[in-house]
Amino acid sequence: MQAGGGSGKSKARRKILIVDDNPEVRQPLAAWLVAKFTEHSVIEAENGESCLKLAALHHPQVVVMDVRLPGMSGIEAARRISATMPDIGIIMLSAHDDQAYRRDAESAGARKYVLKGRAHRELLPAIRDALTP
Repeated sequence: MQAGGGSGKSKARRKILIVDDNPEVRQPLAAWLVAKFTEHSVIEAENGESCLKLAALHHPQVVVMDVRLPGMSGIEAARRISATMPDIGIIMLSAHDDQAYRRDAESAGARKYVLKGRAHRELLPAIRDALTP
């Protein structure tokens, strides 16, 4: 699902991919990012497998992904993206302030680890950092 863009020009637009299995988290987050990053298309995925397919198809500049996803974890999806598309900035989003998750996310190639409870303060700067070449 694509939350922003939709014209023929969307292929040339920069993209942000949001991955969360909970639509009550994913959809408002996507709408918020569409409003904040008006020059970007925001694409949504609900699990690690669809994230990998959409990342390969759209090659987003940034992926914001939940750590815990059904099936393939966000950590494993981040590892695979980092191995095949290392220029994509990965930001892990989690409800868990857990050092093991943080270490796993970093070793998988994530640039940032943002707690969902702090997303309103920390996510926008993390995305801007990931978008900066």
